[in-house]
Amino acid sequence: PVLGSLAQGVLFLAVLVVADLVILFLFGGALIQKTLVAPMERLSGDARRIAHGDYHHRAKPSGSLELDQLSGSVNAMADRLIADQELLAENVASLDRTNEELVVARDQVVHAARLASVGTLAAGIAHEVGNPLGAIMAYTDVARARWMKAGGDPEILDSIREEARRIDRIVRGLLDYARPREAEV
Repeated sequence: PVLGSLAQGVLFLAVLVVADLVILFLFGGALIQKTLVAPMERLSGDARRIAHGDYHHRAKPSGSLELDQLSGSVNAMADRLIADQELLAENVASLDRTNEELVVARDQVVHAARLASVGTLAAGIAHEVGNPLGAIMAYTDVARARWMKAGGDPEILDSIREEARRIDRIVRGLLDYARPREAEV
């Protein structure tokens, strides 16, 4: 009865529908912002913080079942990252210890190889010196016997023989050093 014509009625109805839609969009937008967008942005910030290395930071629940499940998954991922980081640190420490042990073992092998080379060299020298030394001692004994038979003083020949024995002891010591030994248990 207030409206005078059908056109005014349609216009009034259109204004009323537009006003209702504006109110619906404003309240709906505010509701969506409060219940979905803001918690998602907060969860996204929490995940970004964890991704940048703050593994002890935790996403807080928002009150929505789905978002709380997502927060729980992000927190579980952060816990897993912490556990994996600790395991990695243990593995690195173990590798460092193993590396140190390998360096020590390598040094021992190099030392043993050097000793073996020295032993081989000592055996070769002892053999090469020992044979002529034996001949010198034998010739000295022959010369001493002839010298004494001729009535001479064998003091110089005895000194030569004693020095040859001294060299012989050194050569035998080298041979003993060069001989392989059984490993001690």
